[in-house]
Amino acid sequence: RMPTPDTAVNAIADRFWERLLRESPTTATVYGDERYSDLLDDPGPAGRAAARELRERTLTELEAIPADGLPVEERITRDMIDVVCHLGLEQADARMDLLAAVDQMGGPQALLPQLVQFQPADTPERLDRLVARLEAYGPFMDSYVSLLDEGRASGLTAPRIAVDRTVAQTERLLAIPAAASPIVASAQLADGDTDGRERLAAAVEAHVRPALGRYLEALRGDYRAAAREEPGLWSAPNGDALYRLAMRAWTTLELDPVELHQVAWTSSRRSTPNAGRLPAAPASATTSTPTAGTSRPTRRTSPRAPRRWWRGRAKTSAGRWPRRRRGSVASRFPPATSDRSIPSWRRTPRSRTTSRRRSTARGRGSTT
Repeated sequence: RMPTPDTAVNAIADRFWERLLRESPTTATVYGDERYSDLLDDPGPAGRAAARELRERTLTELEAIPADGLPVEERITRDMIDVVCHLGLEQADARMDLLAAVDQMGGPQALLPQLVQFQPADTPERLDRLVARLEAYGPFMDSYVSLLDEGRASGLTAPRIAVDRTVAQTERLLAIPAAASPIVASAQLADGDTDGRERLAAAVEAHVRPALGRYLEALRGDYRAAAREEPGLWSAPNGDALYRLAMRAWTTLELDPVELHQVAWTSSRRSTPNAGRLPAAPASATTSTPTAGTSRPTRRTSPRAPRRWWRGRAKTSAGRWPRRRRGSVASRFPPATSDRSIPSWRRTPRSRTTSRRRSTARGRGSTT
């Protein structure tokens, strides 16, 4: 039968999700999909071109389906994919990947020790796939070395403090013998599989450590000399635009950076026990707009300011707020479904207990 607009949206979402997992094998592993567990992402030109093609084609497909008339859930799905694709293209145009090439928290040097915790290697077949992934680490890191060269040439470098911390972290990783590497120690092998650990240690020695050494050498050399002295994103070329793009990528909010900073500052003063020790906001209110990320808020706001701020948050075209998932970090990674479809993010009804607690809390805070 002919597809209806709502089924067409779901079909686009399924294709996008499937291609996204293929484009980012590490994401697939985190979500429990083992089909690409022998591969790593491609941060080089071919990988970036594939990512752009996916987002542009998906946007073209979405434009053929008007949001009007769609059921609520499908309108939310359509809007969320639209946001993800547009942000992905903006980040690609801005070459945010050059800045992400050096990161002491989520940089390429820290990938494998984290990834092996999500990748089972408790069977011969699974172990083979993990070893193949370790063998792919050399070309993966060589692509990052090329990104360092591009960043140095364009001025889009990481701040010096991030470079120094990444260098120190990589040095510590290289100081650990292969057999004691966090990759080997954290691998999800079968109980008592000493042969498997020895095989992983050999792969770390042959492929991972040399790749880390090349990355470290590139960081220590001309890249560190070209790194930005100021840590703020504003200090990068076209820093104001990059700062606003980073804000949208994290929040989807079209806010002035000073306004966002003011909200965070005000919230911190209310929630921090030692709020009196926080620096006071400048007295000037609205006479000028400082460079993004360079100044503290220009004035204190009333306790209702955050509420007014949240009213300006971007809704979906269906008029509903996307719900933020709560719980531990692991709750952000739902188990893979049997048919490998998109995990369900639908809203769940509040329990009566939760509603009763909130009503009680509101009653306690009221005055008579």
